Amino acid sequence: MITTKRIWSAKKSIFLIWGSVLSASVLVSLFTSARLPSVADSALRQPLTLLVSVLLITYTLKITRKIAPKDSWQLIVHVLPASLVFGIILSVFGKWNDGSGVLALPFRSVVSFLLSGGILPVAIGPESLLRFSLLGLSILLAIKQKRGQSTFSQRFLIGILAWIASAVVLLVPSWMMLSSSLLRGSVVIHAQDAVRSLGVMHTGSYWSSFQADRFFTGIGNEVTNASGLSTSAFLLIVGLLLCALLSWRTSQKGVETKANQILVKMSSAESLFLLSGTLAGFLIGIRGYRFSWNGVNAMAFVLMLICSVALVLIWLIGKETEHYDSVVLVALLTGGILGWPALVLVLAFLFFSWLMSLNEFEWKQSMYGRAGVMVILTLFAVALGGVVGARSPLYPHELSGWIGAWAILVAGATILCQFDHNKRKNLRIVFGISVLSTIGFLPLLPYYALGGLVALLLLIVYFVVQRDGCWERDIVRAFLLFVWIASILSYLST
Repeated sequence: MITTKRIWSAKKSIFLIWGSVLSASVLVSLFTSARLPSVADSALRQPLTLLVSVLLITYTLKITRKIAPKDSWQLIVHVLPASLVFGIILSVFGKWNDGSGVLALPFRSVVSFLLSGGILPVAIGPESLLRFSLLGLSILLAIKQKRGQSTFSQRFLIGILAWIASAVVLLVPSWMMLSSSLLRGSVVIHAQDAVRSLGVMHTGSYWSSFQADRFFTGIGNEVTNASGLSTSAFLLIVGLLLCALLSWRTSQKGVETKANQILVKMSSAESLFLLSGTLAGFLIGIRGYRFSWNGVNAMAFVLMLICSVALVLIWLIGKETEHYDSVVLVALLTGGILGWPALVLVLAFLFFSWLMSLNEFEWKQSMYGRAGVMVILTLFAVALGGVVGARSPLYPHELSGWIGAWAILVAGATILCQFDHNKRKNLRIVFGISVLSTIGFLPLLPYYALGGLVALLLLIVYFVVQRDGCWERDIVRAFLLFVWIASILSYLST
């Protein structure tokens, strides 16, 4: 049996899962003379399905059998190679899922899938590699339990629990399709009904707009590709929740301490401006379009927020955080699922963050150097929200002016935040920088509206100078109030 005895860290075991699924899918394609899997399937959906299944198995055994997550995780990783070999062997026969791409199952087929261990239905459902790899994983988990510490019935129960947890993840497209059908009041009896329901569910969705240009899927099979992408989005969100639950239950006190430290960082001026910039970009992106942002589309908005938070953590904390590589992986995955226009911005943000972390540029530590750095990061943040909101491979035309306006304002606020006590008292300089910070909104707002907002900003800044409070916090609040009122007025006026 192909197993390994080493102790796998979380980072290396996740890499093992990704690489194993990718290699296994390539081998199946070579042995069956089939086309190689798409980028979206091999890099996103299939690895995420296996990873979330492993996480859910670990959590299920923790809750039901009181097995420590580290023990379950190590055992799963040890038997994973053999499980994938089992899946590859059965996939070569080509008896399961005839290539129709119908991954979602009607309710009766869902029941037969659960009860038969994934053997039925044969023609439709999850591809054989995943269904039988996870079935083999469940069987091996039961076999590999320590015989002196568990009876046959206990090992059998562990295998059943592992399979049910795996099947729940494998059937995510079915759960999504059945929920959508229930809300619409339609009946799903046959596979054709499932295909139609998926088509209605994803027509005009975030995952179908300019699909070939944004998601490397090629031409054709739009419904199947959209279903796979939305499934990947759901799996990533659920996977992050499971990671949080497992971490919380493993070391609650340590997690609380780290969470408090992260919250302090996230409340800093740079964090608030970058997160606000992403939301403002999203607002700009949806302007002029009547897109629906409910149902499966809501997951795109959630992923955008997760991606933005991950990028901010990378910039603010960097390699100081214990899970730096995991945060980078989350940023890349969210960017990949959101599409190439978002992913390229994530890559640019990561490169620039890495470049600034090298400490090769002394000017970045100066007041104006730091403002310049924030200008570039703000450009990326606003653009990220814009391309998600627009659902297009093209950057919205309106985005250019807004990016400039936000970048100039953030630069001014960054400079003011670094003023010492003496400089704060010089109202001429403080007011001058405040006015210059708003110049980017001249083409975006009527002059009378902008004049009134600038006057309000100067009044707030004056009170901030006079009171003995937290200078950085109050200045950030003042500028955020201005920029959000200006953004909403501009949005409503067009």
